[in-house]
Amino acid sequence: MAHKLSGFVYLVLILLTPSVVEMRSFSIDYDNNTFLMDGVPFQYVAGSFHYFRALPQMWQPILRSMRAAGLTAVTTYVEWSLHNPKENVYTWDGMADIEHFIELAAQEDLYVILRPGPYICAERDMGGFPAWLLHKYPGIQLRTNDVAYLREVRSWYAQLLSRLERFMYGHGGPILLVQVENEYGSYFACDHKYLNWLRDETEDEISGFWSQLRKTQPKGPLVNAEYYPGWLTHWQEPHMARTDIKSVVDSLDYMLRNKVNVNIYMFYGGTNYGYTAGANAIGAGKYAADITSYDYDAPLSECGEPTDKYFAIRDTILKYFPTPNVSTPTKEIKMELPSINVTRLGSLLDPPVLQHLSQQIVTNKEPMTFEALNQVSGLVLYETLLPEDIKTDPYKLTVEEVHDRGYVFVDRKFIGVLSRENLINTLPIGLDAGRTLQIVVENQGRINFGISNDFKGIVGKVFINTRELVNWTMYAMPLEQFHPIKQLIMEHQKVASRKKIADVGKGVTPIYIEWSLHEPFPGQYRWDGIADLEKFIETAQSENLYVILRPGPYICAERDMGGFPHWLLTKYPAVKLRTYDIDYLKEVQKWYSTLMPRVERFLYGNGGPVIMVSIENEYGSFHACDRLYMQYMKNLTVHFVEDKAVLFTNDGPELLECGSIPGILPTLDFGITNNPDVFWKRLRKYLPKGPLVNAEYYPGWLTHWMEPTARVDADMVVSSLRLMLNQKANVNFYMFFGGTNFGFTAGANDVGPGKYSADITSYDYDAPLDEAGDPTPKYFAIRKALIEYFGDPGVPAPEKLPKMSLDTVWLERRGSLISKHGRKMLAKRMVAAPKPVSFEALNQHSGFLLYETSLPEGLNRDPYTLTVEHLHDRAYVHVDDVFQGILSRETNVSSLPLSVGLGTKLQLLVESQGRINYNIPNDFKGILGSVTVDGKPLNNWTITCFPLDSYQYMENFLNQLSNAEDDDLSDAAAQIYYGTFMLSNETIYDTYLYPSEWGKGLVFINGFNLGRYWPLAGPQITLYVPRHILTKGSNHIVMIEYQKKIQYPYVQFIDKPIFN
Repeated sequence: MAHKLSGFVYLVLILLTPSVVEMRSFSIDYDNNTFLMDGVPFQYVAGSFHYFRALPQMWQPILRSMRAAGLTAVTTYVEWSLHNPKENVYTWDGMADIEHFIELAAQEDLYVILRPGPYICAERDMGGFPAWLLHKYPGIQLRTNDVAYLREVRSWYAQLLSRLERFMYGHGGPILLVQVENEYGSYFACDHKYLNWLRDETEDEISGFWSQLRKTQPKGPLVNAEYYPGWLTHWQEPHMARTDIKSVVDSLDYMLRNKVNVNIYMFYGGTNYGYTAGANAIGAGKYAADITSYDYDAPLSECGEPTDKYFAIRDTILKYFPTPNVSTPTKEIKMELPSINVTRLGSLLDPPVLQHLSQQIVTNKEPMTFEALNQVSGLVLYETLLPEDIKTDPYKLTVEEVHDRGYVFVDRKFIGVLSRENLINTLPIGLDAGRTLQIVVENQGRINFGISNDFKGIVGKVFINTRELVNWTMYAMPLEQFHPIKQLIMEHQKVASRKKIADVGKGVTPIYIEWSLHEPFPGQYRWDGIADLEKFIETAQSENLYVILRPGPYICAERDMGGFPHWLLTKYPAVKLRTYDIDYLKEVQKWYSTLMPRVERFLYGNGGPVIMVSIENEYGSFHACDRLYMQYMKNLTVHFVEDKAVLFTNDGPELLECGSIPGILPTLDFGITNNPDVFWKRLRKYLPKGPLVNAEYYPGWLTHWMEPTARVDADMVVSSLRLMLNQKANVNFYMFFGGTNFGFTAGANDVGPGKYSADITSYDYDAPLDEAGDPTPKYFAIRKALIEYFGDPGVPAPEKLPKMSLDTVWLERRGSLISKHGRKMLAKRMVAAPKPVSFEALNQHSGFLLYETSLPEGLNRDPYTLTVEHLHDRAYVHVDDVFQGILSRETNVSSLPLSVGLGTKLQLLVESQGRINYNIPNDFKGILGSVTVDGKPLNNWTITCFPLDSYQYMENFLNQLSNAEDDDLSDAAAQIYYGTFMLSNETIYDTYLYPSEWGKGLVFINGFNLGRYWPLAGPQITLYVPRHILTKGSNHIVMIEYQKKIQYPYVQFIDKPIFN
């Protein structure tokens, strides 16, 4: 539809002649200035109704109301972006079922006038063009003879018009007219070659002939293809209602009396659902966004009801056209609902929220547009660091072109709004605001008239005063589907789950039991040291604490594979974990038969502290929803527990359907909230009576590498806690003490660009007790609240224990993991295979696999492209023992260009960064697909296993130095460094390892696997070092640096943790 300042333009039409049904014809009688239908003069009066602006359930009633008004035809645009939202992806169902729409029009005795564009305007985003055109062809010239554009139009028309050909009048259908392009005369390009091509392309698809109406054409029917009974409305302007019905009907009467064919635009306007509304290049900023409603002051209102204008138009039409045998529509009753309470889930900038809503995270020197990120709409968060040497207060932020609206934050504090509509592109910011600049940019809708390439996001440069800001991180949040938000709602109460709980309220500590810790290999059980479960329960009892036991067998807890032992995938590669899979249940039965007899004496009914035992864990969020399995787990647990403790399940508030078991106490898990009643009401559907339990109340949250450290406000934690305690709810803090994922125990989640994000080594969780077990301000705030409800426990509040700093410790490089000496001393086995095999196929839990093969002879492409399909998780690429680069599942990097002259032996050192612990139980590690060079697969591999699960191998490596001078491999990855340091004091305190100069790797202190470090990615920079692994006198440290050449191999031990 044309902008009202552009003036009226004629339609260009294809008139369809018969090609199948010879007795039907629709043509033009130029001499008598009329259309001919089967040889008889024909005049139409039509109304515009865009099927994509109404729910399919509304189509037939609206079409019937149009026929009842005397209309003989319905006119509709066809929206390319609706049917082809992504490249090569087409949709023809639901609101996009245009064939059903045309069939309904025919049923209601209406002809159809089709307007397929490809440009439709219509106050729709980008005039109906799909946004992916701008991603695929950033320099494309839409609506011209541009080759790329014409190629995509041809593909689109081939899909569309082949579906609609059966509906053409000449084929027996209702379609009389098909428009070519749309209001092209108002477009600056005026490309006649393009129009001629489009005419020919349309003819090729639907078999017709061409006629063009011109103002100067002396003969032919008169057509007003868009007669406006109302008008569009933008935000921030008065509603453009045309209340003068008399003027509307007088003009219509004049045209019908003079045999003009009229289409009323719009007869029914409808709604711009979702992100479909467009914009126009008007107003202060040459941009004004269209409102969501497309009521248009049309004869039928937005909800499809007849207006006074409808009846006046109907009376006018029926003066010239026969009265249809259709009842006149009436208004329907509308309902009013009570007020709805909504719960705040958090800020868009909160790490848990950002984690769930970001579909990709991209870094770039310059800000990238929505289209460069292949994002249609929604939001993009642009983040960068502000210069440290700013002197002016306030300083001026300038964004040259923000399309369309920017919400500015510094260190997550809201500063103000930038607006394209209102021509506001600068903001003053105080010098004390902070360091991290964050601009959340909203796409308010692409311009739909006159400007076709309306890119979104930050389109220009960003300045502080006159200094350009660079090095941006973009968080893409298209918000196209409800699923990420639904996940956010679920994860606001839980996302990953949970290791150990300490409840200071009524003296209860819930604990997970990790299967993989106690049975690392089939039939090999461990119950000592960190695995001494019985001693833990005895200690809890000695501290006057009850115990809630959570034996899984799945625990999530941000642990590798959610606590399952990896060997399940080795022994049963096709096993369906957490289902009624016979192999899986057989192993669960063995595990419980070993575990449960050890804890039976601790059950409350047997005189012990265990008052509750869980069945499975958050099963409602698992896709299988296998009720036979849950019943089996109930029977198995009852067999051991009997009635000696209360059995329970726990799930998110919306996930009780699959997670609860009849006869077993259901409980919830959720975080901070202003209204827990909403969640309790959902619980009461499954538990009409009984205790209210929040089995996982989150005072903090988990953190992945490469994302900000999760933090939850202490005041909000206490406020939500008070609300629950006022309702007599039972509350368990998850976590009260988080601790550390030592060694290779950290898990991962299927989020981020590669649908994989590894958990950091620290499990501090922003819990009341920090990673070292010291009380935080959050601890004392919670303690104060609990004393008000339960009284003083009579135990003094803990004090923060001293931490120690040490002198700088220097290390020396001892060689690479993949050197001959490294292979001899650190590898457990070596196998040959035609194709790469997984860690699990080799019964390896973690560490590395080294995949080696020969590169094909005759490579002549320089560089050639190495591609690794389904890499789990990170590959350090070598050619002839020289490190070349990194491939990464996390960042979705699977290809690497390599120069032909580098060598002949390809070596891929693949690291397992931790198995996914939530919702995906079968996360195999290693190279799971093909390895190709320029698309050609590589075969015949040698695979060397470095599990790094026994420090004895490392001691052998260090003590038996290689004599081979050619075995140094200083240019390889995975370099091993060794150092010692002395502790002379009698009292040893906790400390933090600070690897400031290092990249990514693994640390052993006195043979203890401290865990993974990765200061290059953050946010965790330091590693917690418990005093218990240190000793008076000489201590030794081993670091395996995976990727960075260390010029100055030293580390520090400091007295506080660093998270950036």
